[in-house]
Amino acid sequence: MRHLNQTGLLPQATMDQYAIAIIGTGAIGSFVAMALTKMGFKNIVAFDPDKYEEHNVATQMCPVDGVGKRKTVVTRDMVKQFSGEDIICLAVTATGKKAMAALNTNYADKAHIYLLCVDSLDVRKAIFEELMHDYGALVFDARMGAKAYRVMGVSVGDATGMADYLRTLVPDAEAVQERCGQKSIIYTVLGVAAEMCSFIHRSIMPDETGQHLIPEPVVFDYGSGMRIQRRIVGDVERLEDMPDTPEPAVPVLGDE
Repeated sequence: MRHLNQTGLLPQATMDQYAIAIIGTGAIGSFVAMALTKMGFKNIVAFDPDKYEEHNVATQMCPVDGVGKRKTVVTRDMVKQFSGEDIICLAVTATGKKAMAALNTNYADKAHIYLLCVDSLDVRKAIFEELMHDYGALVFDARMGAKAYRVMGVSVGDATGMADYLRTLVPDAEAVQERCGQKSIIYTVLGVAAEMCSFIHRSIMPDETGQHLIPEPVVFDYGSGMRIQRRIVGDVERLEDMPDTPEPAVPVLGDE
């Protein structure tokens, strides 16, 4: 009865076919964990070795009394309190191999979904290169700047999609960093978390032709109110390089 209002949109039987690894339970991952369990997903393993700090309260799913505690512990308790679900939370640094092992061990008969919610492109690349051996798995990547975000997804085994995605993983040393005090704001966090949940929903449900298709990559900029959705086919500019209010005539994701 808890999910009665959405049964026509996302059947429980469909969600139960999947196991999800959330890699990183900071700003994006903590809200995604909460949203997914409220949607009805149950088979979830979350990874994060860090503790909450005072400055995390403004942008992460963390109560004030969670400061100083492990992010995974707080996430587990918050999910239980607000959705009633018990998820597995591991206070360790995740690798692709660890994430695969955790899903195989705890949910052996489920299809795999991996959510990359870490704040390093180098870490994303290392994880994805290991996940490339989990054929058929779905991988979703969420990134954000102060007032802009990007979400993309790929199916392991889709050679074109994987090559396109790998081109977005530029080294951290080349990425432009946000200035201190301008790294994120709560509405950007909520927007990117919602977008990632929508990507998952749309990917596991068949379209009108019966196919399961991953949505095209999306960039949204709150500075201009502009949503850009285009297939990545060439070199991709980094989200951090986007102007806060890009001109409409300037393609952000490369020419088609």
